[in-house]
Amino acid sequence: MATRGVMMLARGRQAASRAAPSLSRSAAARSAAVTGAVRAASTAASSANASNLGVLLAASITAAGVGGVAVSTCAPVQLKERATGVYFDGASPFDSTPLAGTGCRYKFGFVKIYALGLYCDTAAAGASAADGEKVWAKLMDDGVAKTVSLKMVYTLKPQQLIDALNDSFKPRLALPGRSSEGMQSFEEAMIQLAEGTCEAGDEYHFIYTPDGGFTVSAKKKGSDALTAPIKVDNADIQFAIFDTYLGANGIDAVSPSMKDDVLKHL
Repeated sequence: MATRGVMMLARGRQAASRAAPSLSRSAAARSAAVTGAVRAASTAASSANASNLGVLLAASITAAGVGGVAVSTCAPVQLKERATGVYFDGASPFDSTPLAGTGCRYKFGFVKIYALGLYCDTAAAGASAADGEKVWAKLMDDGVAKTVSLKMVYTLKPQQLIDALNDSFKPRLALPGRSSEGMQSFEEAMIQLAEGTCEAGDEYHFIYTPDGGFTVSAKKKGSDALTAPIKVDNADIQFAIFDTYLGANGIDAVSPSMKDDVLKHL
């Protein structure tokens, strides 16, 4: 992944260099700055750990050419979860929220069930490494948009996935002021999305935005299209799903590796 990013950045450097001879002196200076920026980005990309970047490795360089023509290059990014080798887009397909970290969900400590990615603008949430465990409460806040994306690497029956999620929900929904009344609507949405199977290669997405509320979506193995999000209009289920992965309320999260990855890149 770093190699591909470097190659694309190198093309940008070449394009900027080709544009320079036909530019005015001030434009040439801008082009030189552009070329230097691309070179710096190339160095950073080549030294980065491509299997687990906590920030988006992307460069977009533009230089004004003759007649105002712009020379531009951009290196799009996919990031790989280490344990499973599964790739995640650097930004959410639902609202372009940046990828904050990835991890793996294990069963019995060694069976890999799914890779997961947390999409959340940690900077906008005011989260920093100095916050320690208080980070998770900031990310849980209802003013913060977030998505947890699951990518299956182990085939289950749909009800098995739902039951596993429900096991994590139960202690959270038993907290004071919480209720499990919304569980049925969540299960119905998941059954609808699963379409009778829950195979390795399937994806499930849990999405929250302050304006749109909590929705779920999926992409089935072999499909290029995400399903239209299904609204689950229940604040307690929304709380349970995100706390299952963020662990902000004194109950362990199900993927410590994802939390470690988020903290590593704050």
